[in-house]
Amino acid sequence: MRQRLTRLVLLTCCALIGVIGLQIFWLYNAYGEQRKRLLATANEALLETQLMTGVNRQLTSAAMGLTNGLLEGYAKGERPVVKLNPDLKGELDIRKIKPGDISTNDEELKSELAQLIGMDTAPKNYTIQQYKLRLNKTLVSKHVSLPFELALLDPDCHIIASTVDTAKFLRTGTKSGMEQRIIARLNEKQSGILQLAFPNVAFYLLREMGLVLFLSLFFIVVCGFSFYYMIALFFKDKKEAEVKNDFMNNMTHELKTPISSVSMALELLQDESVVMKEADKKEYFQIAGNELKRLGMLVDKVLRMSAFEKMEVDLNLEKFEVLPWLEEIVSAVKLQTEGIASDITINIWPFDLQFNADKEQLTSVIQNLLDNAVKYRDQQKDSLNIWVDVWEHESNNFITITDNGQGIAAEYIYKVFGKFFRVPTGDEHDIKGYGLGLSYVREIIKLHHGEIEVSSTLKRGTKFEITIPKKQSLYANNSTGRGRTGTR
Repeated sequence: MRQRLTRLVLLTCCALIGVIGLQIFWLYNAYGEQRKRLLATANEALLETQLMTGVNRQLTSAAMGLTNGLLEGYAKGERPVVKLNPDLKGELDIRKIKPGDISTNDEELKSELAQLIGMDTAPKNYTIQQYKLRLNKTLVSKHVSLPFELALLDPDCHIIASTVDTAKFLRTGTKSGMEQRIIARLNEKQSGILQLAFPNVAFYLLREMGLVLFLSLFFIVVCGFSFYYMIALFFKDKKEAEVKNDFMNNMTHELKTPISSVSMALELLQDESVVMKEADKKEYFQIAGNELKRLGMLVDKVLRMSAFEKMEVDLNLEKFEVLPWLEEIVSAVKLQTEGIASDITINIWPFDLQFNADKEQLTSVIQNLLDNAVKYRDQQKDSLNIWVDVWEHESNNFITITDNGQGIAAEYIYKVFGKFFRVPTGDEHDIKGYGLGLSYVREIIKLHHGEIEVSSTLKRGTKFEITIPKKQSLYANNSTGRGRTGTR
């Protein structure tokens, strides 16, 4: 079973790591594609700006010739998609046509033709900073709002002029390509190849991928958390199953003991060949009765915990005096301390304090806590001391049970109320229990809308503090949704 579980965990880990790896690989490729698209747009913007500003005469002349040929075809009706103003006479020239002279239903085509008609064919001089501003307009029109620097390079890729100092431009990581190598003449003294550089391209690309990146990271986190939760739940269920098995083994052993004792006593009583005095008969009957009582208490405890599991526990509220109630419980517990140097002290304020609670269930709570104090006493101390303090304050009643026993280690403090949990006792194996008592105690206190807290120091003792509201709401469920209340 353990090997199969280990294999399952390893297989699931490998699958999850594979999924996360593929997701990261996909994000890396998506980032690369986004970067390529940005650089392609930058090259398009460079070419378009060079075309529109006329910094390369050959490029501008070629574009004008191509556009004039298209316009002549539109004028002759060879391309009926576009219509020209019939008032245009003679040889068509792009420099003489205005955007209003063109009409078409294809808006994209009309926009492109308007750009070609808007070409600045007149010679013009630019500084590198002025040309950067013109280029920025083209980038914005292509929905690229990203800080950039611009440089003019000679054919050997040496910087002639740039918008920042040469060293800083060279350090900038992401630059447009030099494949086109179109010479741009900015002014009489400066001509060369234009190159763009983006200093903050990573942040821009991640922002552009924002939704995809967020969803990918979200699903990676969800997968990781689901895997962790599944494994944690699996191990928790496995541990609970092991604890329940241990509980069943202990329970079976505990059931066998009283059954064997009762069977042996009854066999002796039924055996006519055995001569037995009346006092001996009474002793055997008493043994059988005590063992049956012990068996009944054990079964009752299990049935109560089962009722808690099914949420079928009812509270029967009644008003009762605290002092005689506690004295009765302490008297029963003192029977367990015969032969042990012990002292149980009760302190109540006010003396005639009364509780409005389920007396039977609360009795089980106090008995469980006192039983634990006796079972987990410190054998090395001269005597066992237990203090039961009860008082009222404002709208609450308080009960504290303090002992000078073994104490509980800090790592177990928050586990003691867990079902089937038992604090390890080292070499002491004679302390009997099933890990149900404190779990039962906590559930009863919750049904009373109260709280229970524990504090402890090893070798010094343990203190349980119970808080119960004075007023218990009738037919109101507690915060855990378990149980009902009633009066009697």
